[in-house]
Amino acid sequence: MKQKIPEDWVSVSLNSLFKQINRRVGTRQFPPYSISAGVGFVSQIEKWGKVIAGDQLKSYIHIKEGEFAYNKGNSKKYSCGCAYLLKSQEEICVPGVFICFSSKKASIDSGFYEQYFRANYHARELKKYISSSARADGLLNINKDDFFKIIVPFPPLHEQKQIAEILSTWDDGIEKLENLIEKKEILKTGMLQQLLTGKKRLKGFNKSLEKIRIGDYTKLGRGRVINQEEIDNNRGTFPVYSSQTSNDGIMGYINTYDFEGEYATWTTDGANAGRVFYRNGKFNCTNVCGTIRSTKLCIKFISYKLNRITKFHVSYVGNNKLMNNIMANIKVIIPSFEEQQKIASILTTTDIEIQKLREKLEKVKEQKKGLMQVLLTGKIRVVVNNEE
Repeated sequence: MKQKIPEDWVSVSLNSLFKQINRRVGTRQFPPYSISAGVGFVSQIEKWGKVIAGDQLKSYIHIKEGEFAYNKGNSKKYSCGCAYLLKSQEEICVPGVFICFSSKKASIDSGFYEQYFRANYHARELKKYISSSARADGLLNINKDDFFKIIVPFPPLHEQKQIAEILSTWDDGIEKLENLIEKKEILKTGMLQQLLTGKKRLKGFNKSLEKIRIGDYTKLGRGRVINQEEIDNNRGTFPVYSSQTSNDGIMGYINTYDFEGEYATWTTDGANAGRVFYRNGKFNCTNVCGTIRSTKLCIKFISYKLNRITKFHVSYVGNNKLMNNIMANIKVIIPSFEEQQKIASILTTTDIEIQKLREKLEKVKEQKKGLMQVLLTGKIRVVVNNEE
């Protein structure tokens, strides 16, 4: 079904607005870049730690500020490939398999089409021309001629500019939140290094640090086998924690619980072996989770502490493992119980701040996504004071 647009907008082929760029690098020198879905242009040195272009560099395409590059590699975010606008004043080069293009007319605002491509609206059109699934090299089967046949909206220039300006303002807000989260994460890393190692002591605490063996101060246990069938047949409110790390390790919820109170749990087997979590309340965990209980240690503190060092105790021979006997023999340096509690409280406060910022970031991203849906399609028109 053809998407309806305002009467004063027109639907045109991409070819009528943009022309292909085919400036090969040859013997000239430009920094080689790639495109990462959801990120945009990334230098090869930043992405891979080195320049991977090799002898192909001379066949790379040279692009400048205000020009686009389309990467036909499919990804989870952009199943039909992604296109980005080069905003940097630095001239770069990209692989020759990318389709690069620039505007033909003065009546085109690149910022509008930057947002159009970021919204992935080109995918609906490209699906008509992609002949099959991705090739062996991960690239989609779409040729340049068909790429330029896709139909895009073409609003009046003044409206293009206004829409681009509005959405760019939201992008600035998103970037500020991302930078703030990054700064908070760096701050937290520094706090972990200083407070958990005893390099920095909290004011009012001066008792000597003590080196202990985990098994001497805790009671270690394991979860039990809980499969998806049990979860499906016993739906409830008590979480089942597994070896996974996404979604806080939650596999599902059932109507009974095996553990109650404060625990540290860790993944005993698999790719995430050694990952430690703090748990509190009524819960269950599967047989690939170890459990730690203690009345002598602050469990939240020891969760933070162990999560930094368990990777050095995991066996990476075959299937990764950190079994209970190894965990019991891990030795750590700890402050007094009271200082442990204070440190845990400080780190928890920082975690909560970061989590709130992440939630705010996701909310802002969703709001911008909704705004893109109505502005880029003309469902909601912008008010323009001075038409050009």
